[in-house]
Amino acid sequence: MSVVSAPERTVVPEECRRQCRRLGAARVQQLLEASPPPAWREEAERWLEEQALRNARLTQWMVLAGIGLSLLGIVLVVAFFW
Repeated sequence: MSVVSAPERTVVPEECRRQCRRLGAARVQQLLEASPPPAWREEAERWLEEQALRNARLTQWMVLAGIGLSLLGIVLVVAFFW
């Protein structure tokens, strides 16, 4: 939170990412809407984009796993009734 309240301070990307992780995506989004200092904003936006990409990949894999399990279930039912 100290990065947001001290705009003259140089922001280290690792420090910003650590604070973003601690605050969570929802709180970081709220802070970005409140127009924090530009250096913090850029790094926080990058972090949010990475989180969204990671969530999208996880969702994609979960959908594929669900389809695979459904197909396996269908094959097992067909094999059982064969």
